Amino acid sequence: MKIRMNQFPVIFCFIILLVSCSVDDYEPINCEDKLGYDIAKGDVILASQGQVNALLLRGNHQIKGNLYIGHCSDRGLRNISDLTALSNITKIDGELSIVGNSGLKDLHGLHNLTEIGGGLNISSNDKLENFDALKKLSSIGGGFNLFGNPVLKNINGLSNLKFFNGSVNISVNEELVSIDGLKNIFSIQGDFNIGLNEKLISLDGLDNLASIQGKLNIGSNQNLSNIDALHNLQLVKNSIEIRGNPVLTSIDGLSGISEVNGLLWITDNLTLLTIEGLQNITKVNGNLTIYNNDKITTVDGLRNMEQVGVGLSISDNAKLTDLCGIVKLLKTPNGLDSSFEVIDNLYNPTREEIISGNCKN
Repeated sequence: MKIRMNQFPVIFCFIILLVSCSVDDYEPINCEDKLGYDIAKGDVILASQGQVNALLLRGNHQIKGNLYIGHCSDRGLRNISDLTALSNITKIDGELSIVGNSGLKDLHGLHNLTEIGGGLNISSNDKLENFDALKKLSSIGGGFNLFGNPVLKNINGLSNLKFFNGSVNISVNEELVSIDGLKNIFSIQGDFNIGLNEKLISLDGLDNLASIQGKLNIGSNQNLSNIDALHNLQLVKNSIEIRGNPVLTSIDGLSGISEVNGLLWITDNLTLLTIEGLQNITKVNGNLTIYNNDKITTVDGLRNMEQVGVGLSISDNAKLTDLCGIVKLLKTPNGLDSSFEVIDNLYNPTREEIISGNCKN
């Protein structure tokens, strides 16, 4: 992969964002200080199977604070494998965080849970195969972090949810093949990051998603061939970055977007054939970069672009010979007042040549 020096900071930050386990400021647990109950906050911290079993005796139906299951691997307490004792719980006022449980295969025991007041964090559970037990869950008051669950194949247990009131991160789940469990989600009130899921071939399940109130980042999904399921997406409040998806051939799923308030980056998608999915975008308030997409021959998908706020860079696209798609942008008064870069493509006309009609070879 070719990386220009002026692009490295953005790429680096994107990688850090994808591999981060943190969504909505999930706080790490200090296992030396907190085990069992934190009475002052109403939190429940279950770091061993014995502590899980003991909760049954208390008959809890509602957790007044956060419920943490696992987390305390630094004390060697990774033996949680059965959540049956939690079957009385119907509501958690704070967040539910299930992290670092090497023996947990499913979430049976949380099958009566209907409401989470905060976020849902399911991370680094080595044997977790599914969380179908969450099928009664109808409300999450925060975001969703799904990170580093190596044998998880689907997220079907979330099919009753309509929105996330925070950011969503789905990354580094090697066996994840379906996100169809999100089929009823219409809004994400934060960023949406999906990356490094090796077996995910499509975004089917996001067909009802209409708005993202933060950034959209789709990167380094080795078998993702299309993002067509985003066809109803009309609003991304911040940036859009589609990066490093080696078998992605189309970005038509972005055709409902008309304006990007942050940056728009389409980079390092080596089999991408067309950027036609950008055809309805008229304004990018940040930087617009089309970089290192070896198969594209034209930028006609930018033909309706009227304004780019921070700069335009089209570079290192090995077969690109047709730049006529940016004629309108360059001819529009104040359409591009900032930097212009067209280099290292198969054809590299100057700004003046494009405006005068010598825009393709």
